[in-house]
Amino acid sequence: MIKQEKKENLKSLLILLLIAVIFAVIYLAWSLMTYEISGTNALMNTAQYSFESQPTPEFRKFVVSDWKTYENKDYNFSFQYPAEWVKKDFSIVQSGPVFTVKFSDPQRDKEIKISMCLMNQDVDWVNATPTKESCESLLKDLSKTEIKNLNKLIGDKNIFVRVYKNDQKIDLADWLVKQYKNDGELSDYKVGAKILMGGKNGYVSSIGCCGGSDFSYVVQKGDYVYELGTNDSDYNDFKEAIESKMRPEPIKNTFLDQAKIYFKFLDSSGLENWKTFENSKKEYSIKYPVDWNVYDSGSGYSSARVSIQAEKIPADSEINNSDGLEIRVSKYPDEVTSSEKIEMTNAKEKAEIDGNKGVKITDQDGNLIIEDYYIVKAGTLYHLSLNISSQVNKEILDNMVKSFKLAN
Repeated sequence: MIKQEKKENLKSLLILLLIAVIFAVIYLAWSLMTYEISGTNALMNTAQYSFESQPTPEFRKFVVSDWKTYENKDYNFSFQYPAEWVKKDFSIVQSGPVFTVKFSDPQRDKEIKISMCLMNQDVDWVNATPTKESCESLLKDLSKTEIKNLNKLIGDKNIFVRVYKNDQKIDLADWLVKQYKNDGELSDYKVGAKILMGGKNGYVSSIGCCGGSDFSYVVQKGDYVYELGTNDSDYNDFKEAIESKMRPEPIKNTFLDQAKIYFKFLDSSGLENWKTFENSKKEYSIKYPVDWNVYDSGSGYSSARVSIQAEKIPADSEINNSDGLEIRVSKYPDEVTSSEKIEMTNAKEKAEIDGNKGVKITDQDGNLIIEDYYIVKAGTLYHLSLNISSQVNKEILDNMVKSFKLAN
């Protein structure tokens, strides 16, 4: 009798389990169907959704509203500097850069002059400069606190750009070694960490000696080498990052970091000189800067992918410059991935490309901003995915998206 009851209980348990499995399968099918329907509605009829404006991610929390822009058309670059800083003039020497521009903090310049006067005063004006007469007005009415704080060696606070001609057309790292170690006779010079500036890969460089460029970012474009740097002694904090051979994270928000973010080459943002890419099936076209690189997957994928990147990266490179745009074309909804369906369903921002309505997702991973555009037209999904790590490349990629055209 007991055995009979156990059999009945086991039978009931199996029936309950079977019912539970059936309900789970039905729920899963319903969920997948809901995703697909929602994704379709979100793209094909964006008017039925109440889209929220998303805050724009920031590359750095640094106020630049009162900064000015310096532009040099002869050497094809621009950068920003604090509005109150003053420009310094330089004469060109035969063995040096072909062009130099420097902006410095006038308050720091004044403090440096005072410190030099105080130190010469302490040795009874034995040094030829500065003279006692030239220091009288600067030292007049100084408080004891000011004298204490300024009676020491004070470093510059400035931003400079030096442009060199790479006549031998050698690799940038080799050029730096030749410039500062071989020709400059600095036995301990090392090429520093890899960086990105103006859409170009480059290096941190520091010679840290004798009024030289204590800290700088160096990139190459064409036959010219561009060095954005400072003589500010505060940049000694970067010593470990300089020698690490790894791409350093910003240690602090500084004027040179900000100048680096907004340094750009003038021919990189205008559409008039850009190339045009048209995919093999002539479904779309897009413009891109002449020095960016196109990678076409061809028929290697079930859905066609094209990647346009800011810099060509060798396979053995230590740096991964992910700035660029990928275009994925797939049949809708058959080839749409589950992650794409989820993103389309959760999108809270509407977008329009070439007169076609769609949705946009903006995300951020550290310093990297990720933007995804989804457009559906005639049963085809066009997915544009942007990776952006600098303000300069953001402007370029925004213009690339604006240039995107679908075939009629």
